[in-house]
Amino acid sequence: MAANEDIVDYVERSLTPIAAEDFTPVDSLILSWASYFRILPDLPEAATERGVEVRDLLRAECFPRFFWTVWDPEKCKRLLFAMAASPRFRSIRQCFCVDDVDDAEQKQFAACAYVLGPDLLYVAFRGTDRTLVGWKEDFNMTFAAPVPAQECAADYLATLASRTDAKLLVGGHSKGGNLAIYAAARNAELLGDRLLRVYSHDGPGFVPEILAEPGFRAIEERVDRTVPQSSIVGMFLDQSYAYTVVKSTNLGPLQHDPFSWVVEGKDFARANGLSFDARRIDTILSSWLLDHSPEQRELLVDAIYSIITLPEVETVTDLVESWQQSIPAVRDRIAALDPEVRAAILGMFKSLATSGLRGSGRKKEQRAHEGLAIARRQGREEKSHSHASNES
Repeated sequence: MAANEDIVDYVERSLTPIAAEDFTPVDSLILSWASYFRILPDLPEAATERGVEVRDLLRAECFPRFFWTVWDPEKCKRLLFAMAASPRFRSIRQCFCVDDVDDAEQKQFAACAYVLGPDLLYVAFRGTDRTLVGWKEDFNMTFAAPVPAQECAADYLATLASRTDAKLLVGGHSKGGNLAIYAAARNAELLGDRLLRVYSHDGPGFVPEILAEPGFRAIEERVDRTVPQSSIVGMFLDQSYAYTVVKSTNLGPLQHDPFSWVVEGKDFARANGLSFDARRIDTILSSWLLDHSPEQRELLVDAIYSIITLPEVETVTDLVESWQQSIPAVRDRIAALDPEVRAAILGMFKSLATSGLRGSGRKKEQRAHEGLAIARRQGREEKSHSHASNES
């Protein structure tokens, strides 16, 4: 087994069909991530009960649309090829697909069901893709409950449950994990023992008043949360469920990328706990939430969104690629903000930037200490070798 295996390596060596008794959190993350592929425009049959098999998604002419809003198209393509070849995944049918993005409602919602067996479904909720409206809805969670995607998720799961008697596994990555917990909690009484497990892979939490609802306590023992060492998204908002910290090959916020999560055997490699930076940023964000009323949070979030919603900019990638050309328009929009709102926004970003710089400094210091330790060890080994040679 190779060192630092990822989810693609897991797919390539997993040769037994999925069953309820051997379904793993790694399987959940893989299916959750596959729900990011936008297959509906080209494969409308995926919206039906019959659906399409995973191996039938290998259509090169559709790839540009499949992977338009995913974060890493090449890695996603590699994952799809591995799934389509694997006896564990290739015969799984993807069905009941829904894909609904509405800028006016500030809604980004997508979900699908995977048929794992005659009496077992995995329901996947798509997380935040590269669309700006998807990110806006994420931040709306700081002041609004429920947001449109959460309502859609609860309705979707209730409708699906009414159309089948199968046992249900539910999950998602990023915002998809939040939607999975929300939908399961809102339908806890309806689903009963049919709900086997709820997976949230680095998904954000909820405002406290949501977590106080009975359904969230009813599913508590069935919630399986995984977060990387430097999790930011997964620690955002109130998190009342236990979580497992997994190892990642990336640093900082880039650990949100599921392809960086290390797999050992049939599960994720466990880390000892959250990093210092993750805990510090969690403290900063928590303090910001406590220091601002829901109305103030809405004002700040709307102000930030108004700054970055520029002509011809639909995705985060568009924003990054057009950033230099957009600087004058962004500067003008910032200048036009209410002075108090502008100061609050700049203060928040300054706090996060300061935390990032301190983290970077600690990483450099840590690397320096590690380098010094290696040099000392090598020196001792050389001395030992030299001494042994002289004796001989």
